[in-house]
Amino acid sequence: MALSLLSFFWSSALLHYRALAVLLRNVAPEDPPWFVRIGGYAVDEREREFHPPAGVLRGKLYIPRDCDRPPGLLLVHGIHHLGMNEPRSKSFARALASAGVLVLAPEIPELTDYRVVTSTIGEISACARYLADMTGRTVTGVIGISFAGGLALMAAADPKWQQSIGFVVAVGAHHDLTRVVRYYAGDQIRGPEGPPYSIPPHPYGARVFLYSYLDRLFSAQDLPLARDVFRTYLHDEHRLARSQAQELSADGKRLMLQLLDQKDHETLRRVLMPLLTAHEDNLKSVSPRGKLARLNAQVLLIHGADDPIVPATETPWLAREIPPYLLRQALVSPVIRHAEIEQKPAATEYLKLVRFIAELLALTYKEPAVKRR
Repeated sequence: MALSLLSFFWSSALLHYRALAVLLRNVAPEDPPWFVRIGGYAVDEREREFHPPAGVLRGKLYIPRDCDRPPGLLLVHGIHHLGMNEPRSKSFARALASAGVLVLAPEIPELTDYRVVTSTIGEISACARYLADMTGRTVTGVIGISFAGGLALMAAADPKWQQSIGFVVAVGAHHDLTRVVRYYAGDQIRGPEGPPYSIPPHPYGARVFLYSYLDRLFSAQDLPLARDVFRTYLHDEHRLARSQAQELSADGKRLMLQLLDQKDHETLRRVLMPLLTAHEDNLKSVSPRGKLARLNAQVLLIHGADDPIVPATETPWLAREIPPYLLRQALVSPVIRHAEIEQKPAATEYLKLVRFIAELLALTYKEPAVKRR
């Protein structure tokens, strides 16, 4: 009995140490504390092209060196032009791999092109199948960042796609994209309970949505350049984007400069609301809302308390719809913002995050190796 108790407390302590190490390697990836550096695995990083049924995809593997048959995790980046090379995503992948996990970070073309579309759901499932086969498991865990988190939940809830997904960790995920767009337009939104969400939206979110519908706003003559201007803006080159906009027609230039003006909330709302009404069905098709009853995977939800891209009220809505026996944690934390870690909150908030990461690792290590025929 004493040995069993000792073994339990040792394994729990080791799990939480690894979780703390993952967190600290994210906070200071170039110079983690000494007690983190002495533990964990060295990590090899390799690019790979693979061929799931959906087509050819590129990805990066983060491989813990000298780790025998590690379990796998699929890490799906959010909407960002750098995709699998986005620095925060890379740092997170390396930190997880140092804890003895083989991480596959695929490049999802639609997400690098600022589009939230249903085809990504199948790509997430195909990548999970590929990684499960690679690690000799029946299923694998999926971490989805931002809008990829909502799409990963949809994959795990669809009988067509769910077979290879053992659990989902949704980081800053959406529940209802129509509600998120209303937030961008200035509407007051709420969670299932509580006061209105008080964090103003970041300009990036609305411009990501608008990028998909530029053909509804600009003439055929202006459209190619309008897309270039928006891409430049979304790459955070705002001054260059405004300079490029000077080459548009007079009407196109006027509208573009209004859309890029972060203080012109009236024009933004005037443009967003008709698009929302006209394309509500498209937004619903990539929203988990109403689609989670057939989930076949355990779920961890986490959201930054002050997230200005996907409002933190989305996670309580998700938690309300996920079957209770599958929801392991739903944490809204001031330690993170959208997909980045803050360093201001109290130590107790970091402890909650360590416990969350420990739960993630426990689910990852739990899945036994099974050779499939």
